[in-house]
Amino acid sequence: MKMKIGRKVYDTAKAEEVGKQVVSYYGDSYGFEEIMFRRSPLEFFLFARGGQDSQYPEEQIVPLSLEDARDWLERITGYNYAHSLIPDIAPSVPVKAKSPASKAKKETAAKTTLQ
Repeated sequence: MKMKIGRKVYDTAKAEEVGKQVVSYYGDSYGFEEIMFRRSPLEFFLFARGGQDSQYPEEQIVPLSLEDARDWLERITGYNYAHSLIPDIAPSVPVKAKSPASKAKKETAAKTTLQ
């Protein structure tokens, strides 16, 4: 399947399949299938299709963030495989800068006066 979303073209024929989940059996109207593809080393998407009563009554492509892709892979294929494909993501919490007051205290403590 090939689909353009925004400015990007997602094509299952040109991407690498990296994971698959099948829920239920073929012919079940509630069953569905999700296949994860890697478009580039850091771009992933799901191709999903299912029965008429499933969450995917029509074929669709869902682009994924790296965090969502890794979470999906961990759940379906396991932690080791997921982390081998997608490296750890750096935390988004900013590092606190030292306050000028603490720097001044250290400088004062380091000075010695000889009299």
